[in-house]
Amino acid sequence: MRIVVKIGVAYGSPVKEVTDLLLEVADRHGLVEDDPRPQVQFEDFGSDALLFGLYVWVQLKPEVSWMVVASDLRYMINKTLTEKGIVIAFPQRDIHLDTSRPLEIRVLADAPDAGSLKG
Repeated sequence: MRIVVKIGVAYGSPVKEVTDLLLEVADRHGLVEDDPRPQVQFEDFGSDALLFGLYVWVQLKPEVSWMVVASDLRYMINKTLTEKGIVIAFPQRDIHLDTSRPLEIRVLADAPDAGSLKG
């Protein structure tokens, strides 16, 4: 059975190194088949990440769950990328303020006193 593990890394990450590391992870997992060879595809430029897919083959047996193998690979990928300083992407948003004119600031009289809020 073919398993696909999707991963997104931060923009600016070294894509060749990411590819090599994903293949190394697949090679280290004892249940991933050598033939056909694991493959990594650089799949897309996402809105928040560079998107990769790790494609591996696993021979199904009663004692082998593809979900466990996929989970193992994710743990291994997370550890490997973290050790190499490659950031797994997360959604980010930039806020741009129009500074061509002064920003209007208003203080509302009925706003709760920030000092009285408990947190």
